Amino acid sequence: MVNVGSIAQVIINAKEREVGIDLDRCNDMSILTTYFNAKSLSDSIRIYKSSSERGYHFILKFDDPLTVEQRLAIREYLGDCVGRLYFSRMRGGDDILFDLKTQGSEWRRRKEISEATLINPYNGRKFK
Repeated sequence: MVNVGSIAQVIINAKEREVGIDLDRCNDMSILTTYFNAKSLSDSIRIYKSSSERGYHFILKFDDPLTVEQRLAIREYLGDCVGRLYFSRMRGGDDILFDLKTQGSEWRRRKEISEATLINPYNGRKFK
């Protein structure tokens, strides 16, 4: 029989080692600043273009669990969405980034991108 309590604890422990950053409607400089500052904190970063195509999600993984205060401080330092931070503080430090959203009747999923693509956004583009 599966112990639901132990599965829930594994999920909670994994979340205590992750920090999500949401950058909306940002310019190249703020994206790169967040990226390089994040690299100074964690070697394990996953980067996604948001489902709206107007922003980015960064998910940092850490070896050791972080407290709620540490996760919130990292999010603030890396420029996480101010509104998202505000509501996270109200709800005890939750950290939610959506993989899938609807726009009208269309479902959109965020897309993982490589660090190389983020660092050199013009790589492979053709200019007229």
